[in-house]
Amino acid sequence: MSLRRDYANIGILALCEAIFMTSSLVNYSIAGIVAAQLLSDATYATLPLAMIPVVSMVLALPASFVMKSIGRRRGFVIGATAGIASAGLCALALQIASFPLFVVGIAMTGIYQAFATYYRFAVADHADDRLRGQAVALVLAGGLLAAFIGPTMANATREMFTPVIFVGSYVATMMINMLAVLLLMFLRLPQKGQIAPRPQNRRSPIDLSPIFADPRVVLAMLFCGGANAIMMLVMTATPLAMAGCGFDLSASGLVISWHVAAMFAPFLISGSITRYFGTERTMILGLLLMGCSGLVAMSGISFAHFALALLLSGLAWNLMYVGGSTLLASVNDEENRALIQGANEFFGFAMTALGTFSTGLLFASHGWGHIAALSTAVCVGLYLLFALLRTERKRLIR
Repeated sequence: MSLRRDYANIGILALCEAIFMTSSLVNYSIAGIVAAQLLSDATYATLPLAMIPVVSMVLALPASFVMKSIGRRRGFVIGATAGIASAGLCALALQIASFPLFVVGIAMTGIYQAFATYYRFAVADHADDRLRGQAVALVLAGGLLAAFIGPTMANATREMFTPVIFVGSYVATMMINMLAVLLLMFLRLPQKGQIAPRPQNRRSPIDLSPIFADPRVVLAMLFCGGANAIMMLVMTATPLAMAGCGFDLSASGLVISWHVAAMFAPFLISGSITRYFGTERTMILGLLLMGCSGLVAMSGISFAHFALALLLSGLAWNLMYVGGSTLLASVNDEENRALIQGANEFFGFAMTALGTFSTGLLFASHGWGHIAALSTAVCVGLYLLFALLRTERKRLIR
C-alpha cells in the first residue's frame, strides 16, 4: 500500500475514532443521570454503562473473526450501524420512559466498541514498518477531538426535544454515527490479509497456542490490558476520593478532564516516540510513569496531588497502549492474526471491566491510599513479567 493511501486511511480512521469516542463520551456524560431519572433512584444508575465493557469483551474475538471473513471495512460499518441503533434506542427509551430499553440501547454501544477497537490495527497491519507506530498513534489521536466535542455536544443538544431532556443528545449521536458510515465508504484497505489462506493442517478453532507461542503477543496483551486496568482503577476512584477529602464536583471534574486530555493529546507525538526510541522503551517509559502516578497519589491528598497523579496516569496509559498495540501489530502471523488481535481485545476489555467494577469495593474496604499502592505494585509486577518475557524472547531467537 502506498504511503499516500496509508495516510488517507489513517485520516479516515482517525475521524471515525473521534466519532466513536464522541458517541462514548456522550454516554459517559449523561447515561448515569438519565438512568437515575428513569428509575427515580440512583442505586442502579451505573448498570447501563457497566454493560458496555461486558458486551465488548464478549464480542471482541467474534468481531475479529467476522472482519477476517468479510473485511475490515464491512466490519467497521457493522459497528457504526450498531452505534446508530444504540443512540436511536436510547432516544426512544427516553421518550417512552423505559429503563430496560435504555439498558439495551447503551449495551449496543458495546457492539460498536467491539469493532471500533480495531481501527488502530487496520492500517498498522499493512503499513510500512517505519509508519506502523505512527499509524497506531495517529488513529487513536482522534480521541482528542472527542474529549472536547462529546461533553459539549451532549450539553448543547440536551433540550432540543423538550420537555424530555437528553433526547436531542442521542439524536445528535445518531447523526454523527451516520457520518462515520459515510466516511468508511472511502476506506481502502488491501484485500490481502483480510481472509487468511486455508492451511494444510487446520488447527482446532479453540486452539489458543498461537497466542502464547510468541512472547511479543503475551507482552503486548499484558501492557494493553494492564494499562486499561490500572488507569480505570485510579480514574474511577478519584471522584470518590476527592469527595471524601472535601472537594466539590467541579474540582474532580477538572482533574478528570486533564486526565482525558493527557490520555489522548500525546497520540499526536507518541507514534514518533515509538519510532525513534523503540517500542519496548516506549512501553517501559509508560510503565515508569504509571508507577510514579501511584507514588504521587500515595504521597498526599491535596488538589495538586490528585491532579498530578491523574495527569501522569493518562500519559502512562497512552505510552503503554501505543507501545503494546505497536508490538502486537509487528507480529507477522497472517493465519492467526484474527485470533491474536481478538484475544488481545478480549483481555483488554476484561481488564477494563475488572478495574471499573473493583474500584467501589476496594475503595469502600481499603480507601484511596491502598488503591494507589495497588496500582504501583501492579506496575512492579508488570516490569518483572516484561523482563522475564524479554529474556525468553531472546532465548527463542537464538
